Amino acid sequence: PPHQAADDLSYRFLEDRAAVHLGVVRVGARNDSAFDAAYNRSVVRLDPYTLVNLGGLQMKEGAFKEARASFRRALEIQEATYGPEHPEIALTLHNLGMAAAKLGALNDARDHWQRAIAIVEDAYGPAHAQARLLRVLLDRGWRDDAEEDPPDQPRE
Repeated sequence: PPHQAADDLSYRFLEDRAAVHLGVVRVGARNDSAFDAAYNRSVVRLDPYTLVNLGGLQMKEGAFKEARASFRRALEIQEATYGPEHPEIALTLHNLGMAAAKLGALNDARDHWQRAIAIVEDAYGPAHAQARLLRVLLDRGWRDDAEEDPPDQPRE
């Protein structure tokens, strides 16, 4: 499809940006040990926005566990910098919820989205687009007893 080329280009740009922030050039497959070693050495020094970008790349690659760890670290940094109720952390909470849902941790996903909704509504009001999106995700029934999988999650 025509949008696939644009998606691939955007993905490569973000991947390259993450590699530059990590001080390495990533070559080869996802299991590149040099990249992983540099990431592990550098993650403490990364700013939260780079961690969120990296988490997005990891989500796209299907590395949901690693994405969740990146989003958690970004959230820790943001909470320490801005405080636990600052609107700056709502998107990270949303992303953390997506990673948790992909891993089947639906209670955690729901908790992250509910917290993000509360933060966004307090800052911008209930009609804000991000609050509406998060309510839609919750309304889909991603609970422990949910029968449907999260979007893009293949059934086994």
